[in-house]
Order: sequence, then structure tokens, then C-alpha cells
Amino acid sequence: MTVLTTPLPATAPPSATPGARALLELACARLRALGILAAGGLPGDAGATRVALSAALLARFPAAACSYAFWTAEEESAFDAAGALTRPLLLHVNGSPVLAAVQAALAERGLAAVAGPEPLTLLVLPHAA
Repeated sequence: MTVLTTPLPATAPPSATPGARALLELACARLRALGILAAGGLPGDAGATRVALSAALLARFPAAACSYAFWTAEEESAFDAAGALTRPLLLHVNGSPVLAAVQAALAERGLAAVAGPEPLTLLVLPHAA
């Protein structure tokens, strides 16, 4: 399980052209600053991962909202070796307020997202060429 916990700079260095993965990691850093667990490449299917994350967060923070956003290990194939998205990346969240926060964090980093195929999911779109 890859949990994005390393502090990341607020912005990319001016000389760098970050790929979608780097921009997504910056968005995840913003979400963590808001108290939302942001994780990528989690093993297993989304349903089981939702249950496991909810239980782990509730056990550790019983009085907290236990908010999360994640993508599964299967979704890692959406990234190429350079970190660009080659297809939409499916993100899972656990509530409408989290969905709104994720959309805002993605937009801050210039990543476009649309409603996913199921409730409480988003599709992060590849940059147009």
C-alpha cells in the first residue's frame, strides 16, 4: 500500500513541468493538510478498501470525520513511466464533502475531473495534447 505521506512542496519548481502523477501528489498533500487521508495504489478492490480504510481511520481517530480519497493498485496502470495519465484515473471518496474537496484540490493543480461511473467516484482526466 502506497500512502502519500511525504510532505510535498506547495508548488512545482518553476523549471519543472510536472506530470499528472506529480500534480496528483500535490493535490493529495493539500487534502492531507485538510485532514483527508489521500492514498494511491492501494491493493484490493475498492469496496474492501473502503471498509478497511473506514475501520482503520475510526480506530485511530474515533472522534474524527474519517475522510479519505484513494485509487487502487489496478488504477496505477493509468500512468505511463513519465507520470502522465494515459487514460482517466478512477478516484474513490467517502462522502459528498470529500468529493468537493478533492475536486477543488485537483483544480488547484490544473487537473480536470468529472463524475465517475459510481456514486462517490471521480475520473481524473488526462491532459489534452
